[in-house]
Amino acid sequence: MTRFIFRFGVFSGLFIFGLFVFSTFLKVGQENYDTSACYKLKIFLNDKSIDSEVIIFGSSVAEGALNPEIISNFSGKTTFNAALSGRRIIDWSCIALSFIDYTKNNKVIILDIFPNVFNETDQLYQPHEFYPYLDNRFVKNALSPISDTYDKMTRIPFYFLTQLNSKIIQNSFDGILSILLNYPSKINFDLKGYKNIKDSFEFGDSSILIKPKISPRSIALYEQLFLHAAAKDIDIVLVGMPVYFKGKEHYQNIDSVYQWGEVWNAKYRHVKFVNFVNDTTIISNTKFFANSTHLNESGASFISEKVANKLKNDIFNNDN
Repeated sequence: MTRFIFRFGVFSGLFIFGLFVFSTFLKVGQENYDTSACYKLKIFLNDKSIDSEVIIFGSSVAEGALNPEIISNFSGKTTFNAALSGRRIIDWSCIALSFIDYTKNNKVIILDIFPNVFNETDQLYQPHEFYPYLDNRFVKNALSPISDTYDKMTRIPFYFLTQLNSKIIQNSFDGILSILLNYPSKINFDLKGYKNIKDSFEFGDSSILIKPKISPRSIALYEQLFLHAAAKDIDIVLVGMPVYFKGKEHYQNIDSVYQWGEVWNAKYRHVKFVNFVNDTTIISNTKFFANSTHLNESGASFISEKVANKLKNDIFNNDN
């Protein structure tokens, strides 16, 4: 009996140690996987190395539309684009709240509003990108309410291993190899998080009719972020992103989405709203668009300059 207990203890110890090593391998590899999203999660949740005066959070719409270099040049303030492609607020609220918690220099947070920005979703876009940060309190608070599976990931050691697939393992191997072999990054760090879209306009299928949805959970997350920002004396600038005028026909009652910018502008003193959704100088010109909702390089330059002037004239006008 004593020998059995000893062997069982040794086996259990080795098994737990093996799980620890394997999970550490996956987390370290995923953390260092060479994509813009992984890089942004790391610098805001782990390194806390970005503390710009102006920060941009949001989706791929903001990532490709708001150029930090242009905003910085026109406003005179350091700027970084922390938007995450393909994501809505349930994905990026944790890095935004983490940033608000540690920042000492930030004055303005810019957020994008686009047709599907408030749609309900019960899935993260790429859940495995969060595995290295499951102990982070902002990640815990963001993931736990989404689903029972995400809640268990934040509470139960090694539970995330139940969600493994070949893609996650391959990402981790690639991330570890990039460390060991010191591979050069594919990320252009000089762009400061901005995604430069050079594509010419492609309209796509005009027969699809989309009805934007307003998720109460999304609205609550935005208002939570507003309150955290107010506590740090940080202004919020909501940017109503332009939609190509024919593309607007795809959406039923698109004004029900963009009106939230006006609602929040009236409700919160520190929330500003600049709206381009009906700006005919932009929405009727295909040279500014890569598709109906995403701006290309020319459109980004146009919008970024206008947003920067808004910052300079309405927020930073009293700065020396």
